[in-house]
Amino acid sequence: MSQHLKNKSFHFSFSLLFRCLIFILIVYFSINYLSKNRNNSTINLQLDTKNLNVLGVNASPAIINFQQNFDTYRQQAQDYLNQQLINLKKELVTQIYQDVLKSIENANK
Repeated sequence: MSQHLKNKSFHFSFSLLFRCLIFILIVYFSINYLSKNRNNSTINLQLDTKNLNVLGVNASPAIINFQQNFDTYRQQAQDYLNQQLINLKKELVTQIYQDVLKSIENANK
């Protein structure tokens, strides 16, 4: 790079804010699109008592209870991960908002 560009100081401008917002929107929509497609492409095998009998597994109450508990824990794990993702997105947006406000305040001084 040339010396002229290396010595240039950073200044916050509307165009920089606009480029950052476009980048954030692209990343956000990409993540949402890819996460929705991943959920649709996975194969969910729902084992019920009919499938258990076909597979040769005893359909006793203990097996059925185990299956229900497993489904409950799996759903709780998915809900926990989704909640953590939502909290992460909120925290990210809050941090970006605070950084923009700080930079605006520093530019006004």
